[in-house]
Amino acid sequence: MKIEMGESLIDSWLNHVKNCQLHQTNFKLTENWEIPNRKELGIEYQDLMEKAEHEFEGVFKSTKTLDELLKYAEIDNMGVDFINNKLYAVDIAFHEAGLNYTKNGYSTAMNIAKKFLRTIFLIKIYFPTIEEKSIIFASPKVTPKPAKDLEDMVEKLKLFITSNKLNINIELYINEKFKKDIYDKLIDRSTKSNDTSELFLRSMKLHELCTNITFKGKKKNIDNSTILIDKPRVGVLAKDFFTELLNDVKIDNDLLELLQKKEYSKKELDVNFPIIHKGIENIDKKRYYSRPLIDDYYLTNDWYEKSRDKLEIMIENFSASVK
Repeated sequence: MKIEMGESLIDSWLNHVKNCQLHQTNFKLTENWEIPNRKELGIEYQDLMEKAEHEFEGVFKSTKTLDELLKYAEIDNMGVDFINNKLYAVDIAFHEAGLNYTKNGYSTAMNIAKKFLRTIFLIKIYFPTIEEKSIIFASPKVTPKPAKDLEDMVEKLKLFITSNKLNINIELYINEKFKKDIYDKLIDRSTKSNDTSELFLRSMKLHELCTNITFKGKKKNIDNSTILIDKPRVGVLAKDFFTELLNDVKIDNDLLELLQKKEYSKKELDVNFPIIHKGIENIDKKRYYSRPLIDDYYLTNDWYEKSRDKLEIMIENFSASVK
């Protein structure tokens, strides 16, 4: 069974921070559930789907009916606080190089809008008696341009919710807000709990145990590669940097062309393949990450410690040029 650490984190957050007496991962409907007044609701929500399609053009281009929409609706985490009559529906995305949901011709913001809208329909129909409903999208790392697009999209969604009197809260927990309101609060609560049955909390206990171990002696070489403490892997460093670079609206087109040349990549970063490959035509799938950094630009996975110094210099020069 595939285990998602992000979903485990949110499950613990709903339990220990939001005080949900009932919480679960991967919430999905079953066709056996009945909907009271299904015919009347079908007409009402079909009209609402058409309004949503008008406001967010293309968001439901492949979904024509309420039944189709509900069939594909799935929520990463669901929690209910019965004492205070509150419901939380949370989707979380955890991408090391930064959030990237560009697929099927949709932008990241539009794909998240689809998630929000499907969840709105689902919880309005199946949880009508819960007074306070909150829909949350969470991601610990979103680069500046997608973050701005997401924030704009959420404001537009809030206007749609208000104008149609849907009485639902929607929120973004990204970057610093994710760290402050989800991660830090959960870590603070977890120190007071002895329950380590939850995967994420168990991993934090292991992390705490290992970081408190002191080893004597000098750092050793293994297979001629020095162990680097408290430094990210070169591949992670490259993903972070080139994702930020490609998201920069001021990126130099000449530089973008150079990054796609093998000779430049070898000279500047001692990489054996073009750093960036555009599109999937003629791409060596073994030498590039399977997910594009942005749009159809793919990053090579051919990163080794020998490239670290040159890559760090390139990052430093780029940071200085944008200040």
